[in-house]
Amino acid sequence: MEENIENSTKGTKRCPYCGEEILAVAKKCKYCGEWLDGDGATRQKKMTTCPTCGENIEEGMEVCPYCHEKVCDKIVCTDSVDGGGNAVSNLGTDSKGGVDGLFKYYYFDVFFRHYADFNGKLPLKRFWMAYLFNVLCMLPFVCLDFALIDYPLVFTNIYCLALLVPSIAFVVRRLHDIGKSGWYYLLGLIPLVGPIILLVLLCKSGEEQTGRTRVVVKDYILFAVIGVVALVSIIIGIATFGGKMKSVETLFGGTNPYTSVSEIMSPDSESMASGDGEATSDGGSDASDTDAVSMLEEFYRLYWGKDGSITDDEVEAYCTTRLQKKLRNAYEYYYEGDQPPYNTVLFRSGAQDGVGESKLVNVESMGGGEYKVNLLDMGHECEMRIKVVNEDDRPMMDDVECVSINEHWQ
Repeated sequence: MEENIENSTKGTKRCPYCGEEILAVAKKCKYCGEWLDGDGATRQKKMTTCPTCGENIEEGMEVCPYCHEKVCDKIVCTDSVDGGGNAVSNLGTDSKGGVDGLFKYYYFDVFFRHYADFNGKLPLKRFWMAYLFNVLCMLPFVCLDFALIDYPLVFTNIYCLALLVPSIAFVVRRLHDIGKSGWYYLLGLIPLVGPIILLVLLCKSGEEQTGRTRVVVKDYILFAVIGVVALVSIIIGIATFGGKMKSVETLFGGTNPYTSVSEIMSPDSESMASGDGEATSDGGSDASDTDAVSMLEEFYRLYWGKDGSITDDEVEAYCTTRLQKKLRNAYEYYYEGDQPPYNTVLFRSGAQDGVGESKLVNVESMGGGEYKVNLLDMGHECEMRIKVVNEDDRPMMDDVECVSINEHWQ
């Protein structure tokens, strides 16, 4: 009793929550932060919604105690209260009362402003719109890989690596919105069923609502930049596609440094790479084994008789139009004239040095117009696969492919 009289004399009182001594006229305890009315009872707090994490916070706070982001410098802090006493969020509204643009709200704020933010919540619509904008922004990097790089996904991998952390964080915040722990993200590691379960969770409605947005001038500019970069890159990629394919084939398919890329590719793949749409020769049909074997033996006697040199007229006398195109497309060196010469190296192992003579060993029929030709090329054992068809009532070679080479240097 004496203490209260003394405190009243000093103009102070005790906080009914923490018991600390505060001024008698204080509306809020400076120690525990509780609001007080004149007689020491609690005063109902005005609550609003954090525009970043969606948690209910006290109106007028400058920093959210949950996500630690600033509130009042960019967001209007006069959220209204609906008839049920719930705070109505101004999420998506800037400090001037305007509305965020699409890229800012759905992309930059989600992935860069909260780069490694694993707290707070992310509404359903904002999550999937952020995912869509992420794919849209990745498109120019994919197109640049297609246009500029022989071995793709360089720029794309750099982009994905840069956004690896925020890509995980925004999924964790989405899980928080449906009341789940962020560790549920690990469900995606379970084979087959894990990703399906995680996808179902990410599609569930949560507690928070997506704010208001609209298209602004910056959005139009970014859409235009993405479209132009993607279109130009696709055009460049299509124009240089043939050269890129040859580089990739050389890297992954060429095991023998003296073997042409065309020897390694299958006939169908070669036709596609060279732009030849013909599946077989015009009017061609399988030749008889006897005539075909005789033709192949005659060709190789002529070929080896000139030390691997054969004229264009001789090539055309034994090869169909389809094979002639393949031989020209396989020529990889500088040439003069309207079209490249025939690359007759395709008929042998491609060896440039070795021991022993070069000769035809034997020819075996494999059925269906295909023949296995065994060669001894400068001491290298080589197996060729040659397709023979009838053209103008005589057998002609329609395709050639090197199957295997065994090198002997001693």
